[in-house]
Amino acid sequence: MASAAAGAGEAPAATNASGTRYVGEWALGHRIGSGSFAVVWKAVHGGSGEVAAVKEIWTEKLNAKLRESLESEMSILTRTEHPNIVRLLEIIKEKEAGRIYLVLEFCAGGDLSGLLRRVRTLPEAVLRSLMQQLAAGLRELRSLNLIHRDLKPQNLLLSGPGPDAVLKIADFGFARDLQPQGLAETLCGSPLYMAPEILQFRKYDAKADLWSIGAILFEMAAGQPPFNGRNHVELLRNIERQEARLPVAAAARTSPACKQLLTMLLRRNPVERIGFEEFFSHPFLSDAPPSPPGPPTPAPSTAISPRDRPPRAAQQPPPGRPPASLSPSPTIRAVSSPIVPEVRVAAVPVEATTPAAAVVARTAPGTGGGMAALMEAASGGSGSRFTPSSLPRLPAALWDAFSGGRAASNAQDQRRQQFGPLGEGLKLVERAASGGGLTGAV
Repeated sequence: MASAAAGAGEAPAATNASGTRYVGEWALGHRIGSGSFAVVWKAVHGGSGEVAAVKEIWTEKLNAKLRESLESEMSILTRTEHPNIVRLLEIIKEKEAGRIYLVLEFCAGGDLSGLLRRVRTLPEAVLRSLMQQLAAGLRELRSLNLIHRDLKPQNLLLSGPGPDAVLKIADFGFARDLQPQGLAETLCGSPLYMAPEILQFRKYDAKADLWSIGAILFEMAAGQPPFNGRNHVELLRNIERQEARLPVAAAARTSPACKQLLTMLLRRNPVERIGFEEFFSHPFLSDAPPSPPGPPTPAPSTAISPRDRPPRAAQQPPPGRPPASLSPSPTIRAVSSPIVPEVRVAAVPVEATTPAAAVVARTAPGTGGGMAALMEAASGGSGSRFTPSSLPRLPAALWDAFSGGRAASNAQDQRRQQFGPLGEGLKLVERAASGGGLTGAV
């Protein structure tokens, strides 16, 4: 069996006499996920019997930006080898059919999002264990100067449904190399977990991942994301302006160390946000020895979201004491928090603001620019759902700023390329309120 380190192989898909479809030596079973450009299949290796997930990607449907993201993801996965990062087993290319197959380790426990839907909130012992493993995977990424840029519960997989399951970071479609002093400016990620500096179209550094981790930690503790809204504009405004506050019931059962870490992670000003070494050594993560997470053991689930990278049997971290058992928690009502003045101290000099931010600020003066202002402009000020028909409302200068001077010439072209320059941002922004992501990639 080929490995990720061996590179890509050429192996056309075939169907045997019994109707089983094969990709290389992998027999495809039932579909476990699908997206705009890909389908994920559960598969079994014909020789070893190993179970994996095969992600079939239709390369002819990818624009240049998405092809670049795919190549970057494959490159990153071949460079990483860590128990808390999903492992790429093999790459199979079928050029004539316009297909690429990524064979990834399979995760029988599904993703953290599914776990939270089943149990609502997590006991702190389990929460700590999950965060320890997330930190371990993130430390590996930082050692490679990688920023993930789309950390969210849907991209954190569990190797199984039992108490010894291992958490694995998945989905590196938006990840990129970023040197310690480097800055990025691409709009990508999922609004519910996206750092304010990204929403405001400012250049950002790897600390954007730490905000996302804070949002994930908050959701595990409270059973809900730290911010919500009646529509997309309100959601984005709340992320920019509100302080995240745990609901009363969640605050009562959350330790001071956990609450302190939440506060340090969810600082809107990235200059004031906790740094990586401080995060890795925070008392909340070091109070107990690292141990496997303890997801609950309701019915096993193999459902995996389309963009998740499902794993196979995982290398286990050192054993630790079993986490507390989980039981469903009652629904917790969110406690509204007052809107506070926005902290406008940038993590980088003002001149490092992206061109798009300046255009949005001119388009919607007084709003401070950013994604919320863009959404407001696109919806005609209503804050209603964004649709392709909203695109003609956006000024040509905005498209020009996002496309690097290659703005669409008319409204029809704008619709056609709406998910190119603005890319990962606008196409799926309507998913924000329901917990989906701005994920235009495969």
